[in-house]
Order: sequence, then C-alpha cells, then structure tokens
Amino acid sequence: ALGYERVQHITTQLCEEFDRLWKLLRLLHFDIKPRNILLQTGENGEPDVPFLVDFGLSGVVPTQEQLDELIKTGNTAEMK
Repeated sequence: ALGYERVQHITTQLCEEFDRLWKLLRLLHFDIKPRNILLQTGENGEPDVPFLVDFGLSGVVPTQEQLDELIKTGNTAEMK
C-alpha cells in the first residue's frame, strides 16, 4: 500500500503536469485512469516520478479567437 505522503506527492506531480499541458498546449487528456499513469519508483530516498501515458483520446482546445476564425471561414472540419 502507498502511504499518504507518497500518494500526495504523486498526485501533486500529476496535477502540475496537467496544468503545464493546459498552459503550454491547451491539451486535455480525457482518459485519466490508473493504468494510464506509470510510476518510476524513486531510489535511495529520491521521490517517485509519475508519467502520464496514452494520449489517444487527448485533444487541443482552440482559443476563442481560433474558434471565431474557423466559424468565420466556414472551416469547421479543423475543429475535430
């Protein structure tokens, strides 16, 4: 079983990564579940490192300006 502090560290790391993905790429994962999180166990007192995998359902959310331009030009195929 994972202790509270270890789970808290892993959760914090994942939340920071979700935040980075959103701020840098406007990317949403859409399939977050335990088997899509790989964990590299820390050694010699190093913290665990979680890795988010399987971006098959992920998507980039367009900005409002991008949506307006797509609608204006009628090129809504790019919205998928």
